[in-house]
Formats: sequence, structure tokens, C-alpha cells
Amino acid sequence: MLINFPSGPAFWTTNRTIAFAAFVDGVEVICELSLEAIEEHFGASRSRRDSMIAAFDRHRSRIEAVAQRVIPQRLAAGRCPLFSRDFY
Repeated sequence: MLINFPSGPAFWTTNRTIAFAAFVDGVEVICELSLEAIEEHFGASRSRRDSMIAAFDRHRSRIEAVAQRVIPQRLAAGRCPLFSRDFY
């Protein structure tokens, strides 16, 4: 399984998550980082979207490393949610 992450920006979703793209064997998969994860592990303020996006940008390599580890387990759903527990 070949997993790549394009350098495009992360974005706020209506699900109240921070979303970013991954490509798995050439097929796009959307990864969604929960508010709890970005707040608990990366020091973002839940009340400020710009703080959450900035925290994602600062910690992108760690977030993508965790996504790469869990994508194979969650790919059947067609997306990859990332929870606080994934970062322990």
C-alpha cells in the first residue's frame, strides 16, 4: 500500500474537524483530525479555527505519520478519522 500526502492546505469541515488529503495507491482519501486531538496534543484553541489550522501546519509531519499508520485499518470506510487516542 503506497500512501502519499500532497502539500495542499488543511481545511475546516462542517463535521468540526480539520481535514487533509492523502493518496492511497493513487486514490484520494480524506483524513479528518478531531478537535480533541488537535487541542490535546498540539495546543490549539478550540474556540479559534485559525489556531487549529496553525497547529496542524506546525505539526503536520507528526499528524501525517499517525495517519499513515492508521489508514490501512480505517480505509474500508473511505476516509480516515484521527482521534486523540491515535497520538498516544
